[in-house]
Amino acid sequence: MIRNSRFRIRLGKKIVNVEEKDVAGFAVYGQVSSESEIVIIPSMNSAGTQDELNTWLHEGSHICNPELTEEQIDRQATFLAVLLWAAGYRRAEKDKVKPKKVNKR
Repeated sequence: MIRNSRFRIRLGKKIVNVEEKDVAGFAVYGQVSSESEIVIIPSMNSAGTQDELNTWLHEGSHICNPELTEEQIDRQATFLAVLLWAAGYRRAEKDKVKPKKVNKR
């Protein structure tokens, strides 16, 4: 299944563009291409798995904590993915749930 979506989230005054798209030649799960853009590569992530959740958390952590090293980001994202997975968080089917606007205070 090919998943392609695009949305924006607001973090205080900062707007982050998030795109989920397949990009030819990418051998990564996702990337932060600037301080305000996240790209998730669906073909590299098994939909609805803990690994996919980890990818979202990993790339989001780069936006929130640009000063952290890759190792620190990995550790943080893995911990949060395990925690949220154990608490029962799963990806909702996109046709059933619309993303809500989230504002960081």
